[in-house]
Amino acid sequence: METIDNTLKIGGDNLAKYPELRKLMAAMPKPMTKGELAKIIGKSTASVSEKLNGKTDFKFSEVKKITEYFRQFKPELTSDIIFSDVEVLTIVNEKSKPE
Repeated sequence: METIDNTLKIGGDNLAKYPELRKLMAAMPKPMTKGELAKIIGKSTASVSEKLNGKTDFKFSEVKKITEYFRQFKPELTSDIIFSDVEVLTIVNEKSKPE
């Protein structure tokens, strides 16, 4: 069985996992720390750091708690969006201007 490394690499540098979760944490009125996220899921800051860096996985119960927390602020969020390993890009379609 082939193992696929899901860590994105650009120019030899590894990009952190869960870019959408990291963006949500940073977008809070006061940016959320790993320690604050740890309190939400009942884990240590070190455990959250390992999870965010892809060394260990988030458990379903942790995904559920995190999703419920952020949905208080953005009800449209889903766990698929929050825990995506790919940054979600917002594309704006510009209407053609009449020539």
